[in-house]
Amino acid sequence: MRYHSSLQQAYQAGEPVDDACAEAIRVYKRALKGTKPFTPAPCGTAAGDARHRREKTPVCDPCKEARNKRRREERAKAKELENKE
Repeated sequence: MRYHSSLQQAYQAGEPVDDACAEAIRVYKRALKGTKPFTPAPCGTAAGDARHRREKTPVCDPCKEARNKRRREERAKAKELENKE
C-alpha cells in the first residue's frame, strides 16, 4: 500500500494535508516499520497515571491506586537493597 508521490511531496514540503491523507501516511509508515498502532496507556496502571499527569487531566482512582502500589514496591525494593549493604 503506497501513497501517491504528489501527496508525499506535499507532506515533505510541509504543505497542508487533510486528516485522511495524513492517516494514510501514518498507516503506510507503520507498515514499513512493522510497528503497532499507538494505543494510550489504560487506566489502572502506573503508565495510565503518567498519561493523566502529562495530559493534565484529573487522575482517576484506579490510576492513583496503581501509582501508590508502584511507589510502595519501589520503596520496599530500595529498603531491601539498603539492608543488604
